[in-house]
Amino acid sequence: MKKVVFSLLTTMFIVAIICCDGNDYPVSNIGLKNFSNTGCKPHTRSSGSDDSYFELKATEGNMLYVKHVNAVFNCASNKFDAKVEADGNSITIREYDLTDLEIMMSCQCPFDLGYEIGPLKDGETYSVKVVSGAGQVDPDFMPVTNEVVFSFVYSPTFSQVIVPSQDEIDPDLLQQTTTVYSQRDIEALYEWTTSTNGTWEITKLNGIVSNIRYGSSPSPEPPHSAEDFFKDNLPLTADIEMIMDGWHSGNIRYRQFYKGLPVEQGMWDLYFVGDEIHRAYGHFVPINYLDIVPLISEENAKKIVENYIKESVEGKDKYFYLAIMEFPGEQTLVPYLVYVYKYDPWGEHNYVYVDAKTGYLLYEIRNHGAKPYD
Repeated sequence: MKKVVFSLLTTMFIVAIICCDGNDYPVSNIGLKNFSNTGCKPHTRSSGSDDSYFELKATEGNMLYVKHVNAVFNCASNKFDAKVEADGNSITIREYDLTDLEIMMSCQCPFDLGYEIGPLKDGETYSVKVVSGAGQVDPDFMPVTNEVVFSFVYSPTFSQVIVPSQDEIDPDLLQQTTTVYSQRDIEALYEWTTSTNGTWEITKLNGIVSNIRYGSSPSPEPPHSAEDFFKDNLPLTADIEMIMDGWHSGNIRYRQFYKGLPVEQGMWDLYFVGDEIHRAYGHFVPINYLDIVPLISEENAKKIVENYIKESVEGKDKYFYLAIMEFPGEQTLVPYLVYVYKYDPWGEHNYVYVDAKTGYLLYEIRNHGAKPYD
């Protein structure tokens, strides 16, 4: 009897080790749920050249939401499925197009696929391979199978965008030159107007308030809070935040952010007397919509800058960041998603801007004194 009990306990111990492999849950429990798709996105219909990328975000229950943006399939595709396989911390996701071959068309278009995988473990590194293709293969109409591999460290606050094309760089981007401007050259494109409203003196830059002086006995009454001032005078959207950034020369400084990214030169200083604003001045960058997913990786953007300025930016990450900056368009200033590199930060404050979508150098701006964004 003792031998039977010992044998049974030993077997249970071995099974527990194999099943759990040192984790709080069996690895085989990793699954996929809540699959969805947008259908063909007709406004971007193409021959399959739209850039595909992945949006990852931790959700409740140690799950990971995966959104495969612009996954390319046949224009007639109407039935999809996805499955997940796990081997330790190596995960394979297979996205299938299960549409009947008889209705396929001779074109392709992008779809957004969404699903959750997990549960995953906090602090663990996972390697993921996503395979997209047809469940039923017809080489005349169906796109070839695509594979993307990436890794990440999971946490309850994890959020990241994976852009596969970021690993590729056109050699011509390393041989660029660009126009050098001063900040005054850019400001020469601004249209300034000044008017009054009661005792207020209002200066506008390209139609947007840039300076208000309320006078010693302001009439009409000025706003009592920064929130009211920004709401009344600036074309805010749901994606724009004005965030307090401390004191500057006795004023309270606010910086402009769009979807969490800093907006170069987007800053305001508010001067209070008691609980009333008596002066406000700054610059606001109007943005109705801007895609903030870079298609050039930070590593490749650094290579572009290094080849242009002929020096290494290694170890200078605090001076290299993703942001939004206005540049001259045909008739107005246009916001771009850019990588910003400021070199000689304690000298003349020179800046190099790389378009985060194309890798093109936009401009080099040389300043003597005032900095666009410090």
